[in-house]
Amino acid sequence: MAMPVRPREHEIETESRRAFASMVPASWVVRDVQEDYGVDLEVEIFEQGRATGLTFRVQLKGTDTAPRKGRISRPGIKASTLSYWNSLDTPVLVALYSTANNTFYGRWAHGYDRYYMRSQEAKTLTFSYNPADKIDLEYIKRLPSDVRFIRSVQRNDLTFPMPVFLKIGSSVQGHSDKRLAFELRQAIEATDGLLYHSVEQDASVVLSIESDAITAVLPTRVRTSTIHLEPDAYRVSDGLKGIAADAMLALANVFISIGDIRSAVGLVDRFAQYSLIMWKSPALEHYLEHFLKAGYTGGAFRLIERFIDSKDRDEREIASHVMTAIFVSNGPFGLSRSESDRMIERMNSRAEVERKQLLSAAAGKTLYCIGEVYRARKEYQAAVDALDSANVSDPTYSRRGYFWRVRGGLHYELKRFDEAIGDYRKAISCGDSPEASFLLADVLVHAGRYEEASGVEIRSDAIDYYALGERTARRVISIINSRVGVAVQDRTRLSREAADELIASHDADRIVAALRSHDALDTRLWYALVPLLWESDPDFTMDCLLMLADFERDNAKCWALAACHAVGERVPEDLVDDLCDNGIKWCGHGFLDAVEALCELSGGDFSEAVRDKVYERAEMERPRWPRVVRFVDDDGTYQVLEIP
Repeated sequence: MAMPVRPREHEIETESRRAFASMVPASWVVRDVQEDYGVDLEVEIFEQGRATGLTFRVQLKGTDTAPRKGRISRPGIKASTLSYWNSLDTPVLVALYSTANNTFYGRWAHGYDRYYMRSQEAKTLTFSYNPADKIDLEYIKRLPSDVRFIRSVQRNDLTFPMPVFLKIGSSVQGHSDKRLAFELRQAIEATDGLLYHSVEQDASVVLSIESDAITAVLPTRVRTSTIHLEPDAYRVSDGLKGIAADAMLALANVFISIGDIRSAVGLVDRFAQYSLIMWKSPALEHYLEHFLKAGYTGGAFRLIERFIDSKDRDEREIASHVMTAIFVSNGPFGLSRSESDRMIERMNSRAEVERKQLLSAAAGKTLYCIGEVYRARKEYQAAVDALDSANVSDPTYSRRGYFWRVRGGLHYELKRFDEAIGDYRKAISCGDSPEASFLLADVLVHAGRYEEASGVEIRSDAIDYYALGERTARRVISIINSRVGVAVQDRTRLSREAADELIASHDADRIVAALRSHDALDTRLWYALVPLLWESDPDFTMDCLLMLADFERDNAKCWALAACHAVGERVPEDLVDDLCDNGIKWCGHGFLDAVEALCELSGGDFSEAVRDKVYERAEMERPRWPRVVRFVDDDGTYQVLEIP
């Protein structure tokens, strides 16, 4: 009777497991991994009998094939499997066992450079091993340091300066090997403590320079970056500087790949000016994308600074896209003062270039952006001047509501309330600035024109980001009308002595009369009313607290006290909700901290009721501030694109 025959493939698998277990130190623990995709073993490293917390996984494959000229390949690995290995918390050693010479070869999965795939869409790939990948005693000794380095990369906890080992091909693009090595060492030493040249390859970043490619490889091949060089592109007078610069940019790519954008920005800042590849669109866009995504707006700005006032429209367009991204992400606040100064200088120069090219609309847009930079710097008069220049260059701005809304805000900050009122009315007439109505009402209040403010038509059914401000504005106007009873006033603030004397009188009627005769927005007097009315008139007290919170919007204690009082007095639910939402909007965690402090003082069921309401509102999804980019057509019409 015929008996079952064990396939050779199964025999090789058993041999490979036994062989690998016999190679590692006896103190290490080798475990079989069950039901794991493409992983066979887990190895825990011990040193001198002590656990290290270091582990790695092993994917085993055996073959009867013998290496040829020291090289051997392992084809048929699924690209999806490689992605899975790279997603694991512990590194995966992809090992190949050749029964022909009883030898293991190993490469870390994350060290595979997809640059060498026959196609980026390929479903399978091949791991190639050379003599340096042979797993011998020295290889095993390196494994603990390899795993430590991989862990430091995963935790973004690298040690600097990092050693760099140079491998230079023969006569790279016609340049002397020694001269090129000198230029590269000079570049490495110019990285301000980020890198240093090393003559030891182990545990170093390996920088390989050939005529057709520059390759940067981190230790253990945890990350690899390859830059393809065009033939003879560096056979120019500054070719040596160009090769050295692009080698540093290859290292910047490696840092980007492990999430160390700060180091990448440092290298790009230092060497981009000498690069021969940086200013080609794909490379430039690559660095810009990663810098902006990580919030390094200054690094992105410095890359495109030279393009801002370029005479080439395509280069100016690149700069425009980046500046738009900077404004959309966190505005010019991400730039240093000197960078902001240089941006303004370049943009003024750019506007002049655009005028000379008869591009008045483009010049208007540039001048408007200058105004936004000044606004971010709180230089409000300079911002107004820039906006007015934009309107002169491109009169279609006068038909855009957002232009007048921004200009109104600048005049508000300058305390020029009449000008702000005029601007907001123009914004309303343009019909595309929904927040202009309640901003008009707000500035009318600050101008002392309370009755006029109450006549402004504010949306009653809004649910967007601005709706909360609109409801609060309506309440403030109503309180002034009902509690103070004044239609219009010049808002003459009481002297400190007069205010102190009035407050010391503890006479609520006199204090209200002073609000009516002098300044209905005097917070000193509203503060004085709170303790006088707390017991006798809780409704009036509620109004006082709301007025104070709205006048001092970044004062977390005011919003917290108003919210707690509202819960205790069982005022309408929508008012309680709005007080909590305002506190969270303006003060964030500071509001929550202030609420907790008040609850600690009060205690009991009341405190729990306050906490229930506040955290219910804090966990709710609320309308976000709309971030938009406007596209203006040649005829002056424009579309508004909201940024997610």
